[in-house]
Amino acid sequence: GWDQTTKTVIITRSDGVEIRMQIGNPMASVGGQPVQIDPNNLNVVPFLENSRTYVGLRFIAYNLGATGPDEILWHGETRIAELRFKDPHCKWLCGCIRRLPPNSATANVPLYGFFENCGSD
Repeated sequence: GWDQTTKTVIITRSDGVEIRMQIGNPMASVGGQPVQIDPNNLNVVPFLENSRTYVGLRFIAYNLGATGPDEILWHGETRIAELRFKDPHCKWLCGCIRRLPPNSATANVPLYGFFENCGSD
C-alpha cells in the first residue's frame, strides 16, 4: 500500500504484521516496532525517482521471512537477486525479476518485471 500524506510504503504480511517505510527515513517499523533499515548504512532509505518508489529488497525479504545466509543471494555477474523462503506453505511464486526493454514512454525510467518459472536463475 501507499500513504500519500506521509509518503509511506505499507506491506502487510500474511500474518497481518505491517512493514512501514517512509520516503527518506532510515527507520522503518515492523509490527509497530522501530527498526533501522540498514544498521551499517544510514543512507539506505526508500526514495522516489521518476514517479517510482524504491525500497531496500534485503530489508523487505528479511522481514518477510528470508532470514538465513542462503536465503538472500546476490548474483553479481547477472545482477539478479534471489530470495528463498523455506516455509512449505508459502504462497509466493517462483520466478525472477528482470529489467524490461525500454520503450519511448519509459526510455528514461528503468522498469522491471516478474517472470515465473525462470529455471535455474
